[in-house]
Amino acid sequence: MNDHELDALLLRAAAVTDNNIAERIRDAPFDELCEEIMSATTDPTHQPDAPATIQLRNDQPTQQPRRWPRLVAAAAAAAIVLVGVGAIINIRGNDDGAGTSWAAELVEFAERSPLMLIDDPAWEVTYADEYDDEGELTFADGQREAQLAWRSGPLSEWLDDRLDSGIDHGSHDVVNGTATIVQYGGTDEYTALWDADGRVLEFRTQASDVDEFAGLLDALVVVDVDSWLTAMPASVIEAADQPAVIGDMLTGIPLPDGFDPSSLADDAGIKDRYQLGARVVGSVSCAWIEQWLNATETGDAAAAQEATNAMDTSSQWPIIEEMNERGAYGEVLQTQVDAMHTDGQVFPPDGPALADSYRDALGCQQ
Repeated sequence: MNDHELDALLLRAAAVTDNNIAERIRDAPFDELCEEIMSATTDPTHQPDAPATIQLRNDQPTQQPRRWPRLVAAAAAAAIVLVGVGAIINIRGNDDGAGTSWAAELVEFAERSPLMLIDDPAWEVTYADEYDDEGELTFADGQREAQLAWRSGPLSEWLDDRLDSGIDHGSHDVVNGTATIVQYGGTDEYTALWDADGRVLEFRTQASDVDEFAGLLDALVVVDVDSWLTAMPASVIEAADQPAVIGDMLTGIPLPDGFDPSSLADDAGIKDRYQLGARVVGSVSCAWIEQWLNATETGDAAAAQEATNAMDTSSQWPIIEEMNERGAYGEVLQTQVDAMHTDGQVFPPDGPALADSYRDALGCQQ
């Protein structure tokens, strides 16, 4: 997610000032907090146990001769454990016929992606997510991160947005198209956008200059499904069995009457564990907050207290304690819970009403 999209999301989420939030949430700088919430990536200093070989797709052209690519895979050991998870698909991986069995959901996830990785053992995938027909990957090399996103077009609109506050560094050939390189004015942040397979791809990271950034673009390769899935972090691979994972995440969480946990997995897609946790916690929390709002409006004190009591336990929910190690979703949730004790006002005395903020703040499903 880029700066413009993040700013727009936050403006919709709550009509409060940056200072309101910084003062309320451990005096954290607002931009750093938002980055934690939206990216929630794993520790980029993590070193994998062993490298994994990438197999280039035969139908993809390359712009220049390349060595046989290898990529550090964060989850190579975890990738084989998905026997018994829905349908299993065996993908031929090597000339000797050896391959890997993957859950059908994971294969579909891979095939919806551009199947791109960075051909450099210093860079590993730390995060992956999809939403509707869009998705993103985060790579890390121990010092910095890079994001690859795929979205619907048209490309011209995305370029106009980036160039509005950026410097045009011209075109550059990539493995599956021709990209336009843009540098955000006054920063060392570069982004490249191009069309591929009917979608807009965007690759973004920090670089010392445009030549270094172009070198990273040259390192992008298109691989086969098996290689792409092997490079995924364990948090993505394990989340494929969503009904079981969701059931585990609901441990210790009181559920409102009529809440159907099975609905959480119906259209959740493949998600990073942190993002799946946010979906689960958000759905339950939104249901309790809706009960509190309705009960407060109708004067049903018992129903309002039941909702308050349930949400007061949220900081001890096991999945929230786990998520607190990676991002700030739990802290944002706590601001909404606190509002249930302040007549429905977030960040009193001048914050928005809970009724106006909770859906966007917690990502409630429409």
